[in-house]
Amino acid sequence: MTVQEIQSLIRQNMVVYRNTAKPLSEQDAATLVAVWCDALTDVPSEAGKLAFRRALTVCRFPVTPADIFDQLRMMQAQQEPKAADLWNLICDKAKLARRNKGDYSWTAHLPDGRTEGQAARDKNQQLFAELPPAVRDYFGNLQALLDFEESDVAAKTYRQRDFERFYAVWQREQPLDPGKLPCVAQAAMTSHEVKKLST
Repeated sequence: MTVQEIQSLIRQNMVVYRNTAKPLSEQDAATLVAVWCDALTDVPSEAGKLAFRRALTVCRFPVTPADIFDQLRMMQAQQEPKAADLWNLICDKAKLARRNKGDYSWTAHLPDGRTEGQAARDKNQQLFAELPPAVRDYFGNLQALLDFEESDVAAKTYRQRDFERFYAVWQREQPLDPGKLPCVAQAAMTSHEVKKLST
């Protein structure tokens, strides 16, 4: 965001919350602008403005940069896979990993020199490496995913709820990715569509 855009947000903030916002001295106003600019300069303009408008609908007191970043993180989370979809993926990949594990003891050699057992291990290592980051962070390693598949239905039900709680926290702690903010993503899509039409 530009300095002018950030100053505009501050002015709107002061007007909307004029009954609770305290008048600022010239020095305090300059400090306020400097702090907001330091926090928001790297935020894409349209995403920052949208986050500010959303914050106005939930904040009973003057909006702070922290409130704006809360909204930005929620906007980013909306672009991420849903917890239920990730859980279905976990279950599918855990079953596949268990089937691959069943081939670990095979000793026949493949044309590339590996045994079939080693190829099965490699498949599982690749399977785990290709899981979404949140899933990898939750399990930590391949063996934990295999152990999960060995658990009973009740344990898996508990783990699903545990994963949902973990994922909610994980999303809040992720650094902002401008490409995942809806305004930026939409702008990129529009640019691509225009380029496609022009060719």
